[in-house]
Amino acid sequence: MRNKLVLVLASVLLVFTACKKEFTITVTSDNEKWGSVTGGGTFAKGTEIKIKATPKASYKFTKWDDDNTDNPRTIVVKKDATYTAIFEKKPTFTLSVNANNNAWGTTTGSGNYLEGAYVSIEAIPNSGYHFEGWDDGSMDNPHTITLNSDMIITATFAQGDFYIYVTSNNEEWGSVSGGGAYNKGATATLKATPQTNYKFVKWNDNNTSNPRTITVNANASYEAIFASKVSYTITVNSNNTSWGTVTGGGTYQEGTSATLRATAKSGYGFITVR
Repeated sequence: MRNKLVLVLASVLLVFTACKKEFTITVTSDNEKWGSVTGGGTFAKGTEIKIKATPKASYKFTKWDDDNTDNPRTIVVKKDATYTAIFEKKPTFTLSVNANNNAWGTTTGSGNYLEGAYVSIEAIPNSGYHFEGWDDGSMDNPHTITLNSDMIITATFAQGDFYIYVTSNNEEWGSVSGGGAYNKGATATLKATPQTNYKFVKWNDNNTSNPRTITVNANASYEAIFASKVSYTITVNSNNTSWGTVTGGGTYQEGTSATLRATAKSGYGFITVR
């Protein structure tokens, strides 16, 4: 009789275990001084939840203890589970900001910074020189960079107080000249030369002079705007084709010269064009 009772109790226990509908999700940090976590709790089976790891200053989230790197991370609750966020201290990197010639200008921003730091660097030209760009291709000054490794960046300075940049909106449509380094107060002549079948329209500041003369007092950029020439149709008619014929009609591009000719037949004469 006692054996039968034990079997009945065991069966009841198994039924309750199989019907469990809520599970506990535990979210922890491997080092609470380095970062915190959120998202843990008790949830119904099948619930979709998000867990998140938030590193403190000077630290970064690396991964969860099951090697998943999503953050925040979405999980579907299926059973009791524990997720541990792994944090680590950010490494420190060295930024060296140099000038191509220390006699022509100086730079700021060199130093040691934590990984991922946003660093503002600046190139300061000496009198009689100008800044032309950074060796990473940027023309920004100041220039903001994100530091994820040791880095050396160089500012290029050149002689002349200022630099005039002259560009074409389409180099296949036309070329430009006149750009370069100039001392303050110097005169620069900018010229836009269109290719065949194209025309110069204006500069980007709406000035239409070409060539154009400017007085240099600062770094400046000028873009020449070129466009395709418009085509027009010239139709040439005779008032009576039995009396005379005409030639010269056709399609011509803007600015092209067209020669029109009227040839009278025997017994007729050309009078006028209308």
